[in-house]
Amino acid sequence: MEDSALRSCGRRVAVASIFPENSGGGGGIVAHELTRHLAERCEVLLLCPGERTALATNSRGVKVLTVASAGPDQVYYPSLDRSTCNRTIAWLDEFRPEIVHSHDPIMLGAIAQYYALGHSIPFVITLHGLPNRILEFGACELPGFRARRLVQPVVHSYISRFLADCDGIVAINDSVIRALREYPLRARVFPISNGRDLARFRTGRFADMDGRARNLCFIGFLSERKNQMYLLEMLAHLPPDYRLRLVGKTLVPGYERRLRRFASEHGLNNVEFLGQLDQSAIPACLADTHAFVSASRLEVQSLTVIEALASGTPVIGLANETVDELVDDAVGRRLPRETPPAEFARCVERVCSLPQARYDRLCRQATDRVAQMDWTRVVDATAAAYETLVAEFSPLTRPGHAPALGVHGLNPLTYIYGHLNMSASALFYSCHRYWHRLGRLTNAHRSPQAR
Repeated sequence: MEDSALRSCGRRVAVASIFPENSGGGGGIVAHELTRHLAERCEVLLLCPGERTALATNSRGVKVLTVASAGPDQVYYPSLDRSTCNRTIAWLDEFRPEIVHSHDPIMLGAIAQYYALGHSIPFVITLHGLPNRILEFGACELPGFRARRLVQPVVHSYISRFLADCDGIVAINDSVIRALREYPLRARVFPISNGRDLARFRTGRFADMDGRARNLCFIGFLSERKNQMYLLEMLAHLPPDYRLRLVGKTLVPGYERRLRRFASEHGLNNVEFLGQLDQSAIPACLADTHAFVSASRLEVQSLTVIEALASGTPVIGLANETVDELVDDAVGRRLPRETPPAEFARCVERVCSLPQARYDRLCRQATDRVAQMDWTRVVDATAAAYETLVAEFSPLTRPGHAPALGVHGLNPLTYIYGHLNMSASALFYSCHRYWHRLGRLTNAHRSPQAR
């Protein structure tokens, strides 16, 4: 397709995310940033959680359809009662999308698919996680999601049916493509990576190798999957001149307490818990980092690894999906999963002891490694995928029915899980709103002395 055609997509695209802006980790960030960049070429409507159910136009000219949602940190239950669903569908009807693009297979992502199926519109999903390991990501790491073995068959059945009803699937790397081989698909699979605004991270300078201090960094939720405990064990084998900065808020409070207790018991005064930083602060944080270190057990395509490489920061990591894809000796070090912390520490010292000239070469190669992940190229590929889907779309190739709202398919397992995502979501929303109001009433009726 002509480049000019790609840059003037002209389609009406509805994008769905289960996260509000600046929330939800990589999947939420990418969904909102993609929407912003698509809006420069297409007419876009974004469906996402919000304080109330409403349709508005934001400062960038993007129509944003929010569904009233509430819940604990990083989990947003939309109020998916019949009235809300009808209002949402009416606003989508008014927008008349030609493509529906979801970034999640549940809740608002499922509503988006129901809409596309019922209105004979091409539907595409970007898979930010591995579909066969979905219970190991994000909110599923919270304590309330521990009974994974009990729900695994239900989830597998639901995901199988959801993918079977897709017209297109965006696979962000080969690990997703391999996972999709377990599913009988009719959808066209588009290999399109996550996108980043790479220019923000190219400061033009690399960390100074002359001084004795060495800065290490990891950015991401504090969680067992991210495995920051391993990084602390590794830090215990390094000289005190090495400082580890852990950026990100805790997903499970108990895990952060364990990390802090370990650091205290082992005299690790050279570790800093910086909490969540605004996206605008990440480039400066990486600019004086000598090495980005990662021990994540499962990481499909980490935005922070991409950002570290884009900034010219070498990455040293245990093998996982992201490290296998992007990291080797040309840009850092990739180590086997079973590498002991002491050996990881020795590898860190070798990289951080390089002469400035050799270190700078490593940094330049890191920047080059992710050059194809700039948003401009990613949006080009996404727009081309939309055109392919529209050109090839035929409702006759779809299954013989569109599932009723609230029930995904006829399999009893998908029936159960569909109701958990739809009907129960409204119940969870109401409960959280009730407790929020109760807390406000309690505070309002406290005596001045109690305040």
